[in-house]
Amino acid sequence: MLFRSEAIRRAVTLLKPGRKIVICDAVPFRGIWRFLNPLIKPIYGYLACWNTQRDILAVLKRYTKNLTVRWFIGGSIYVATGTKKQDHTFC
Repeated sequence: MLFRSEAIRRAVTLLKPGRKIVICDAVPFRGIWRFLNPLIKPIYGYLACWNTQRDILAVLKRYTKNLTVRWFIGGSIYVATGTKKQDHTFC
């Protein structure tokens, strides 16, 4: 399996210029719900190979423009949308 950053890079490369990529991902709870993180992290780490150390948004910022992020469920789920950079080469 590809590393997530490489998978995102390849997906953006396949987009036509000006087209969008949409990614839905989860992060540990923030705010008042963060007390659940010690329980949630090991469960999702085992069931879904969840690695909370990877910053998918930073990767999207590197390869896209006009990045927008909408947060849901207390800031634990997000949907990020970015447009392919027209003049960006990935070499």
